[in-house]
Amino acid sequence: MPQIRKQLEDVRKLVAEASNEGKEKAKAIEAELVAMLDDHKHRLLEMGTPGRLLIAGEFEDVLPLEDADALEQAKPVTPSGQMKKRSAEDRGPSQCASSNDHEGRAGRRCHSRRGA
Repeated sequence: MPQIRKQLEDVRKLVAEASNEGKEKAKAIEAELVAMLDDHKHRLLEMGTPGRLLIAGEFEDVLPLEDADALEQAKPVTPSGQMKKRSAEDRGPSQCASSNDHEGRAGRRCHSRRGA
C-alpha cells in the first residue's frame, strides 16, 4: 500500500501540471488509485485487529471465538437492517428472579449485577 500512496501522490502532481488530455488520463488513474486505497481500508476494517496482526506476521493463526451457528444467533440485526425477533428459548435462562423486599414489596433481583 505504501507504493500505491506514492503513486497517488505522483499522479496528483501530474493532474496539477498536465495539459487537458493528459489531465483527463491522470484523473482517471487517480480515481482508480483512490478506489484501491478505499477498498483496502474497508477490507482492513472488516478483518479487524486480529486479521491485521496476522497479515503483519505477528500471529501464526487466528481462530474464531465461537462456532458459526453461535455467531449467527448472536447477530440481532438482519442483512436488511431489521432487528431479529427472538423467543424466550433463544435468549436462554433468565438471570433475574422475583423477590420480595423486607416490607413485602415485589421486585426483581438480577444475579448478574454486582452486589445483588
